[in-house]
Amino acid sequence: MVIDPPGDPNELDLDTLRGVLQIDPRPGAKKFQGVWLATDDGERFVLDYRERLLWTPFDGSVVAVTGEHYSPSGQAIHAQHFRVQQLRFIDRPSRARELVGFGPERALRGAFVSESAPRGSKLEGSSMMFFRCDDGAQYALFGIEAGAGIAIDTPVHVKAREVELNRAWAASVGGPHLWVASARRDR
Repeated sequence: MVIDPPGDPNELDLDTLRGVLQIDPRPGAKKFQGVWLATDDGERFVLDYRERLLWTPFDGSVVAVTGEHYSPSGQAIHAQHFRVQQLRFIDRPSRARELVGFGPERALRGAFVSESAPRGSKLEGSSMMFFRCDDGAQYALFGIEAGAGIAIDTPVHVKAREVELNRAWAASVGGPHLWVASARRDR
């Protein structure tokens, strides 16, 4: 169940930028490990303050990002900031590994569930984790950010992004896949 739908992109004031996604090789001061977009005209934008599973498949690659410019409040890195709604690989498709792109962050309510792989499939005998929304929609999990705090069959609210897998790179169970940024128990 979508709690706060991302809205119609045509109604939002979004920009699309093209550039090379770069992740700082290691954390610096205050554990800042920047994720940057370096555009062709020499501008650099902070996309995130730390490396996450979601960004790593795109490190060093040319991407298109759609989102909005913003000025963070409080202490912040002195640089231009860009909040990514969508990201897509645009350079050599052969470089795309696990992911081709991802969509906007969404708030969902549901539970993590474990299911046995179908009989006769390559994964028979193993189990897989899914996120099942209250409205019945189900997502296979691409990944869960460290510290997201998941528990099986427990109602939770998650912040997550739907990811587009590179079907040429790896087999999947089909259907939509989700990267989970955070999860908290439903109260």
